[in-house]
Amino acid sequence: MKIVLSFFILLISVSAFAQHSQEVKNDSLIPWSQNYQLKWSDFKGKIPSEEIKGTSAAVTCSGWQSSLQYSDGVLEGEYVNVFDRLQSWTIDTTSSQLLNHEQLHFDISEVFCRKVRKGIIELIEKEAITAESLQALIDSLSNEKDYNQGLFDKETAHGTYGLKQLEWRKKTDEELKILSPFADSFIKEQD
Repeated sequence: MKIVLSFFILLISVSAFAQHSQEVKNDSLIPWSQNYQLKWSDFKGKIPSEEIKGTSAAVTCSGWQSSLQYSDGVLEGEYVNVFDRLQSWTIDTTSSQLLNHEQLHFDISEVFCRKVRKGIIELIEKEAITAESLQALIDSLSNEKDYNQGLFDKETAHGTYGLKQLEWRKKTDEELKILSPFADSFIKEQD
């Protein structure tokens, strides 16, 4: 019997598909990589026609994409944090502080993506992995991620408080390091 645990989770509305690779897929998606830092040229999305007061850039499509399947006692697939160039936009291509702020949003998303991967492994080890337990894990961490993204924007005034942003950078780098055992987007575990 084949049970398919396949789902697509969004951080912010996006349709994104990524392959098991750290390369850009079809020139629009960038899977998160420690070796790649966003550039202003990555922000290729259309600037909203309505005025966005006080906003100079937006990572509106950093998302989690999954292709997990469970079949014959084997859970296998990917859980990837991606940046979509065609949905992210900017009106300011000169501020390195703002670009660092947008990169940090992407990095925070990776922290929570790794927490999902860690949670999946823990569910497997407890033999408690079901579609429901998986969805509950993802929903919980997605909510926690959204809260932290909002708190990051609030505490840094969308990147204008440099010292506060440095605190967030340090905290995020520490979390990425702690969660480094879950950096690989590919998951393959057997019962």
